[in-house]
Amino acid sequence: SGKMTYLPGRRTALTVILLITWISCGYLNALTPGDEQWLSFMEWNHGDARLPEDESMGLLADRRSPDPLWASALIVCDRALSSIRQGEIPEAQFHPDIRIPLTLEFTEALKGGGKDIYPRYGLPNRENRRVTVPVRLAGTGLVNYGYIYLSRWEGEWFIDQWALDLSEFPDTDPGDE
Repeated sequence: SGKMTYLPGRRTALTVILLITWISCGYLNALTPGDEQWLSFMEWNHGDARLPEDESMGLLADRRSPDPLWASALIVCDRALSSIRQGEIPEAQFHPDIRIPLTLEFTEALKGGGKDIYPRYGLPNRENRRVTVPVRLAGTGLVNYGYIYLSRWEGEWFIDQWALDLSEFPDTDPGDE
């Protein structure tokens, strides 16, 4: 007959829903920009703990929550690649036993200046006192894959082998620094 009847339980539920909606609207309007950013993050990141992947390297190193067994090795890689970008040979990152050969190799590779490179690290593989880091270098339309090998010496990580070709990457523009 077109007449709606409300049961007392439905009216209470509707009232509670409206009250929660009204309070939520008022609360959301009162959020600080930081609170809004956090709320946005939580809405779009539903706790998926899966690491991001690269098409060629597979799983990428988790930089937000790194494994302490290899986290400091990635810092050494970052320092070395930052030096290379600036046109400086990362001698301090080289293992003392091979510092001279690697320095000579990088002197030739960097004779035109720094390299316009941006790294992405695959999931490092640690075996005892050695870490193998898969690396993807990109820059100016080029992509190159290779590895940086590090070994532990006197409580620190040092690069002891370099398997990345820098020759194809253009030199950085001095005006970029």
